[in-house]
Amino acid sequence: MKMSGLLSRRNPELTGVAGTARVPRKGDVLPRRMSEKDIVFVSLDELSADDATAIVDASPAYVVNVAKSAARTPRAAYRILASAGVPVLSGVNADEIVRLGDGDKVRIDEGSLWLGEHELAAGLDSDASALMDSNADAETALVDSALSHYADAVEFLHVEHSLLLDGEGMPQLRVDFADQHVVIVSDGPGSAKELSDLKPFIREYRPIMIGVDAGANVLREAGIRADIVVGDARVMNDNVLRDAGEIVLAADRDGQCPSIERITSLEVGAMTFPAAAPARDLAVLLAHHGDAAMIVTAGETDGLAEQYAENGMSPSTSVVNMVVRDKLVPAHACSSLYRSRGGALVLAMLVLVVLAVVAAALIYQDQTTAVISWLVEQWNTFAMWVQGLFQ
Repeated sequence: MKMSGLLSRRNPELTGVAGTARVPRKGDVLPRRMSEKDIVFVSLDELSADDATAIVDASPAYVVNVAKSAARTPRAAYRILASAGVPVLSGVNADEIVRLGDGDKVRIDEGSLWLGEHELAAGLDSDASALMDSNADAETALVDSALSHYADAVEFLHVEHSLLLDGEGMPQLRVDFADQHVVIVSDGPGSAKELSDLKPFIREYRPIMIGVDAGANVLREAGIRADIVVGDARVMNDNVLRDAGEIVLAADRDGQCPSIERITSLEVGAMTFPAAAPARDLAVLLAHHGDAAMIVTAGETDGLAEQYAENGMSPSTSVVNMVVRDKLVPAHACSSLYRSRGGALVLAMLVLVVLAVVAAALIYQDQTTAVISWLVEQWNTFAMWVQGLFQ
């Protein structure tokens, strides 16, 4: 029997709303089960309108809005829960409930979340009006952030148009990008996982590997040598810098490069790239102006609110992405497409094996003419099917 259940019976005077915690599994936004006596833990910023409607239909005792980032996204979920009058506890951080498991008995009392007699977190009870105000504030903040972001992007375009359009001021590298695939790894959320998912693609195409800032360390930890490292050498490991094919140091437009001393102390060669842009954008422009066929980026921010947050996507990145849009592919999209293509090839190989087995059986029965006719017919059908996989 769970201790929280014993404590509840020994303390009948406990106040508030008690229920069973329903926590989504890793990768899910909603718990698998929800009912009237449950307290549902979700991130409202990640819920779709259908997700919010599912919560309303379940009529839980409470919803705890678990913040997974500082960024806020205006979502229909806030309006739907507010209209239905679902009680919500907001302001709870994901780190505060790591001890909580699905099925635990919890209690919410005056803005505090309790597991037995242990207070897990203190939040803020949000009624319908508070939820609507919160969503309105998020809408205003998002628009203001976007306006500021694109104003800075226009300024970057004005300052660096020669670099963007003609590649003026770029260092001359030994690596030949022409018609090559390129993978650029930054040190963002999930970069190691995205790089791992890309390994089948990397094995087949042997792309040029570029590590950006601490993303170069991610490459080495994955057992992959960087053909080029770009950025701040102060955040790169010694072995990364010694093993890299070429080193490009990010510098200010006036040529100031904070990491030049580190390169000098290691006695390795490097070149600088002066520009008003972060290292990731410099790496993308190197590949683009080198006529790379495709540029795959790993370890980047995806969410709309996260892109416009204070430490989110640089305004220059929006402009660079627009310039190279016909070549740029996010790592998760590339690995997903590659898995689908790989599955089709495996299926095609299985079909070939089956055809070979049937043909061998017919030959064994001394039906050679029939075998040839049958193989021609089946091969034509198979060839048309394989062609359709790649159209």
